[in-house]
Amino acid sequence: MRLDFVLIPKPKFTVEGQITDATSGELLSATLQIDDGAITPAPDGYYSATLYEGRYVLTARAPFHWPLAIEVDVDHDQRRDFWLDPTPCLLVVDDDFDNLGNPYNDQTYYTQTLESLNVSYNVWSVPDDADGPPLDVLRQYRGVIWLTGKDWDYTLTTADQTALTAYLDGGGRLFVSGQDIGWDIARTVAPPFYRDYLHAGYLADDSGFRELAGADFLNGINAIIEGGDGANNQADPSEITVVGNAAGVFRYTDDGNWAATAYANDTYRVVYFAFGFEGINTANDRRKVMAYVLNYLQPCALPAPYAVELQGATLHVGLPGQTVTHHMDLVNTGMLSDAYDLTLGPFVWTTTVGLPFGTALLPITRTPVLMPRERLPLALHVTIPLTATMRDFDEVTLTATSVYSPSRYAASPQRTVAGDAVYLPLVLRQ
Repeated sequence: MRLDFVLIPKPKFTVEGQITDATSGELLSATLQIDDGAITPAPDGYYSATLYEGRYVLTARAPFHWPLAIEVDVDHDQRRDFWLDPTPCLLVVDDDFDNLGNPYNDQTYYTQTLESLNVSYNVWSVPDDADGPPLDVLRQYRGVIWLTGKDWDYTLTTADQTALTAYLDGGGRLFVSGQDIGWDIARTVAPPFYRDYLHAGYLADDSGFRELAGADFLNGINAIIEGGDGANNQADPSEITVVGNAAGVFRYTDDGNWAATAYANDTYRVVYFAFGFEGINTANDRRKVMAYVLNYLQPCALPAPYAVELQGATLHVGLPGQTVTHHMDLVNTGMLSDAYDLTLGPFVWTTTVGLPFGTALLPITRTPVLMPRERLPLALHVTIPLTATMRDFDEVTLTATSVYSPSRYAASPQRTVAGDAVYLPLVLRQ
């Protein structure tokens, strides 16, 4: 017999929308995956997909954001927007089991330091003798801090090295720290990751020294890696050589051999400590070292270790014989606590800077220590001479210079004009 079938095509519908950062509202360069199959690019944040009637799972992904999946019944043309939450700036990989399988809390020295610097992070805990986070997890973060503590086997596995290599080749930022990484993976033949990405050569298992002097971007920073409030766990801080056109950033003060390297090119940035950052013996030194490391890596938008701003109006008017007050705020915009020296540029009219107390002024030349983002109200008193005529003026520049990093300063020119304030009527024209 002959049996014919007439099939009615399933209807098609369009699903479209935009993929947006949930915090900033900015459109994201993203992709949309339909179930486990087709991927639709959304390079400008907009997507459009034509689908047969049915139920689908749509998953939006964008770099440095958590993916978001929603279930959609496609039975009409519709708009579905995605709002993706950004991942924190850093992923801290806690890989600090020792060779006997004992867990340690070395990661707390990192996380407490990051919190004191107001840098966001997530923690990935690696089980004993296991591989760390895979590449697709690493790529969700702008920067990675990987610590191996006092472990001397399974520090960075072959899978870890492969994932980190691909992460760096994709533009990653990496800070890796551990006293036995070189002994574990490079004591016989250094693998490409150690030689070509960490830019280090293994020299000795235990330097025998615990005092470090900074170089390059850590120049002027010294550290001791035993005692104090650090982990006091540095049994074998290694000595290394600097490979290629990398820079040495910490060396042992006793013999001058290197303890840390740093490298940056147009694609990636990496800092490698052949000792444990957790061993630095004061919280203040750990904050300082971490701030400079992050300032070098620039995984996300971070302030400089030391920075300052002067905020406020720069023009004030007064009558001859009057003392005019300029109010402004000095703001510590850096990552670290700081104090500031206050100086005044050349001036003709009597001028004093200090702390305001009502209408009075307490003159100062150096501020107290300010925490990051802390602001200090300042006042500038300028006395206009009785002999001044209308529109005479004097201008003085107030400069606030960092005590701990004198190359950092802010300057604000302040102009005082003899005259009378005139308020013009506001005219609205329809």
